[in-house]
Amino acid sequence: MGAGLCLLAALLLAAPADATEFYWNVATGQWEVAENWNPQLLPTAADDAFIDNGGTALIDGISADLAQLYVGSGTLEITNGGSVTANYVDIGQNANSTGTVTVDGTGSTLTVDFDLGEHSTAHSGQFGLVTNW
Repeated sequence: MGAGLCLLAALLLAAPADATEFYWNVATGQWEVAENWNPQLLPTAADDAFIDNGGTALIDGISADLAQLYVGSGTLEITNGGSVTANYVDIGQNANSTGTVTVDGTGSTLTVDFDLGEHSTAHSGQFGLVTNW
């Protein structure tokens, strides 16, 4: 019985953590500034990020990897070689949301599996690339 309890404890400790939900909380700002998020940390590849306050998140020459990205009523701008990779992106799917994602500049990329809502837009500028897997 002792070995069974040890095995159960090991399995519980090894279980993956749930994704943390991060919410954009400023009008306009740089993605990599922790104070622009609630909680005040940076989202990682295991996390979900939400831009739904009418604000604009700027990814300017940096990379962001996420589990899921939701752009409701807000904007994500990826420029100057910046990149976002996510397992799933939802742009403006909720009623009355008008999410916008703009990818512009040499080397700027958005690589995702995404849903584009009825009133939403995804723009690729002269040198940007949007890839939907």
